[in-house]
Amino acid sequence: MQNAIASASPQPTTPSNASTELRTDLASRLWVVEGRPARAAAVTPSDTDDLPGGPAVALYVGVSGDITVSLLGLDGAPNDFLFTSAAVGCLPVGNILAVRDTGTANGTKVGLVALY
Repeated sequence: MQNAIASASPQPTTPSNASTELRTDLASRLWVVEGRPARAAAVTPSDTDDLPGGPAVALYVGVSGDITVSLLGLDGAPNDFLFTSAAVGCLPVGNILAVRDTGTANGTKVGLVALY
């Protein structure tokens, strides 16, 4: 009887490499990371270009100040948002499509790193 109960219990599954397994939704623009960020890239703010690595899950801020980011909304459309006086550290907001030049303070434009 005990064997029947034990075998009927669902076994948890763990991805083989959770930090790099990704799935995409919303026409491959919304990235959901299962686990921790697996890579990083320096960011150059731009009013026309998205982040070259796709949407980032977080943004590291090396110098505090105002930062304008374009976030992917639930409807699939980008929405610009201003973080006023963002502190040094990590902004774990997710689905960051771009860091905009307009609205981002000059001193803050250096030391930005996208985490994927």
